[in-house]
Amino acid sequence: MHTHEPREPRPLPSHRFDARLDLELAFTVGGKRHEVPGGQIKALGFTLEPWGFEGRCVFTLSYERGRSQRSRETAKALLAAWTGHEPIDVTLSVRTADEPPDRSEPEALSFDARISERWLSAVDDPGVEGRPVRFRRFGFRFVDPAAWLWRRHFPAELQLDTSFAQLLETQHDKRLRLECTHPAARRKRTFLFTGLGTGPERVSFYDWVMAEIARTGGRWLCEPDTARYRLEDKAQQPARFVAFDRGLVHRFELALPEAEHAALALRNVVAPEQGDPERERQEAEHPVRGLVDERLVREPVPNDSKERWRFERAERARTEIPAPLLDLVFDALPPVALAPGTGMRLEERDGWSRELVFRRERFRVRRVLFDAEAMSEEAHAGAWAAEGGFLVRMRVLAEQLPCDRPVVAPHRRPPARTLVEGRIVSEVGEKEEETFEIRRDERSHLESLCVRLPAWDDKIVPVPFAPDFLPGHFFVPPVRDRRVLVALGHDRAEIVRHLEWRTGARPPRDTQGNQIVFGKTERDRTVISHRYEQGQPVWELDRRKEDDRARVRLEPEAVIIEASGDGS
Repeated sequence: MHTHEPREPRPLPSHRFDARLDLELAFTVGGKRHEVPGGQIKALGFTLEPWGFEGRCVFTLSYERGRSQRSRETAKALLAAWTGHEPIDVTLSVRTADEPPDRSEPEALSFDARISERWLSAVDDPGVEGRPVRFRRFGFRFVDPAAWLWRRHFPAELQLDTSFAQLLETQHDKRLRLECTHPAARRKRTFLFTGLGTGPERVSFYDWVMAEIARTGGRWLCEPDTARYRLEDKAQQPARFVAFDRGLVHRFELALPEAEHAALALRNVVAPEQGDPERERQEAEHPVRGLVDERLVREPVPNDSKERWRFERAERARTEIPAPLLDLVFDALPPVALAPGTGMRLEERDGWSRELVFRRERFRVRRVLFDAEAMSEEAHAGAWAAEGGFLVRMRVLAEQLPCDRPVVAPHRRPPARTLVEGRIVSEVGEKEEETFEIRRDERSHLESLCVRLPAWDDKIVPVPFAPDFLPGHFFVPPVRDRRVLVALGHDRAEIVRHLEWRTGARPPRDTQGNQIVFGKTERDRTVISHRYEQGQPVWELDRRKEDDRARVRLEPEAVIIEASGDGS
């Protein structure tokens, strides 16, 4: 799959600069808030992407008796929460402590996150009896709330008559705020199944969500400061465009990706009754003769072109020409908050050369990489101050507008199907009768059977009604309440095996016989059998309806025809 950035993601730069940072850090555990002064932070790093963020932080707290009562109480309370098992929410903000040239208030880059990993170390005093702990060093990694929640979430959820957006609403806690405007995600499905696999191939619900968004060409966007998420079908214009001085940037370059030169062709491999399989082809903007990118699909829906090509738009979006990518390595922390989705402009009045090819262009921030190490490792340095001195590395990647390519997090692909057991459903005839029911969809004219799945509270899903392993001139549908093995996919199901014999279909073992049973009940059926009696083959056709019975029997040196009942 094509990506926005160059083939290899660009790491943090080696260039560092001195900066005074104004930091705010607070934790919430079990409803109680614990604040840590920014001066106690010794290391901070994070990566911001459109779909979310992740980072790490290290800070120290003093436990010496000579320190203030407030600092000791805060340190002890946080230690108790840190060594417990409650989930920990963290809020963090970063901004420059230096006053901008225009004397405006510097903007803060804020995070509303959850801790995904934590660790703790201590510095004791060897010169004092009992070696009391002087300082403790706290470290943690943090991620955006959706990643924290859904990477630990492994539901085998089956929902009927629902949409992808409705399914998401049932799979998150109150901290996540989700807004969905993607039409494909709001479209009702007959059912949705979160098949995550088993064993080493098992994936998380986060992988499942990202795979579905990638399949439908959506954009999953995160606002780091509010834990608010948006699922959109196309990119929105940035709400604002910020500018900053050229002197803040150490170096920059414009990455120019290669365009697609192959024509995209979607071929439906279903063999129709008449004519050729449908095929749709779209030429590339800069085609090279002889290059083609063919995608094979199997969509047996003759009267619903929208469903048949539901991923056509996603495929086209992935083959569009990628936008140029502006790579900025900073020499000072900008006074504006640069987060994914923020618009950027580089103005001549801010010191940018008028001869730059991108000077008049507009950009949207795509990725932010940040790393800061305290200049002093001493635990007392900056104690209980709001700011501190750091060595900082910062890189920003921004895509040139307009750009509407899909944006989703890296993920593992979920398994295509999960095997489950079910029972055939039929509402035709009396309850004790072994009947079958074929349902026809009025919109697509496709026929289906229904299967009841006991593992999901007897929910009923449709499966295609079509010849399976036998040639098409055998018409033997499965009957009511027979056990079958169902391949349950993301939003489709298929019978792959029959798991039990029909009542009376299996002859006694010692006859070495074969048998076919037709009909509804043991007293209303036709049986064709071939078996061995005393080593001799016997063929029999037995038809009965209550007391009315007719039988044809072929045995060695004899043909027997019998009829009994009314009219016999």
